[in-house]
Amino acid sequence: MPERIPQMGAGRAPLRGPGLFAAMVDTRFTVLATPLVISWIYRGCLAVIAMTTGLFILVSLWVASLRNGWLWGLAGLILAPLAGFVLALTVRVACEFVLTRFRPPPR
Repeated sequence: MPERIPQMGAGRAPLRGPGLFAAMVDTRFTVLATPLVISWIYRGCLAVIAMTTGLFILVSLWVASLRNGWLWGLAGLILAPLAGFVLALTVRVACEFVLTRFRPPPR
């Protein structure tokens, strides 16, 4: 008979690890702060990339509305999301590299 997998929300609440403040004041270094900081850095970078990509799309729309700028505007509309995706992928790879470099020791 197959085992039953418990449903999320059924029974107890999921366990959460210690927060950033608890990791920073841990003098025995049992809790690592790097994974917590990296997740915030990744979210911040994604927000900046999304805003920059949106700005470039708006500028591309403006350039496309100019008299002879339709081709440059179209190129900007195609290249801005592509560049945003490449930047997001680069940031993700860099964050994963940092996380694997600072892997916690096995217990």
